[in-house]
Amino acid sequence: MGEATRCDDVRQDLCRLAVGGESSEPPELLARHARGCSGCRDYADDLAGVSCWLEGRPAPARERDAARCDDALERRACLALERELGARLARDLLELSQGRPDRDPARRRLDLLRLLVLCGASALRRPPWRAALRLLAVRRGGVDRRGALRLALQLDPLGLDVALAYLSLLEKEGRRREADEVADRIIGLLQ
Repeated sequence: MGEATRCDDVRQDLCRLAVGGESSEPPELLARHARGCSGCRDYADDLAGVSCWLEGRPAPARERDAARCDDALERRACLALERELGARLARDLLELSQGRPDRDPARRRLDLLRLLVLCGASALRRPPWRAALRLLAVRRGGVDRRGALRLALQLDPLGLDVALAYLSLLEKEGRRREADEVADRIIGLLQ
């Protein structure tokens, strides 16, 4: 595994941990890597600042290193957190569309609040967030299964579990041409 790939994996796990998710490896290994890699250490520092900000606590003071661009790293950390939260909410939509029990509503509300702080209210009024938030607020009764899956796919376009569920639904409905177009679009994103 190349160093860049290792750093990408560590940073993704750090984002998961920052929003209360599970990492793919023990946190001790992530910490060991971040201590030895200056890029990941800086990323973790910025992520900690963003996480504190999301939780409404003052960020710990740290010296600013003039040699690096904090703003760029903080933007990357915010985007990574936004992607992680979007992926988690996409799983909520997947569960909703399949009539399965969704996760604890209080945890989902906390993720939505984090997203609101991270992106701002105006961003959440635009597609696909506007419809996704409306659908996530609805209880099981009148859920549009295809609509929920389509929104989940927009929130996490590389979430293969979501993509396969949506493609399967299109195939079952006899919409093979649309399924092929969606599959081609997903393959394009993977290349």
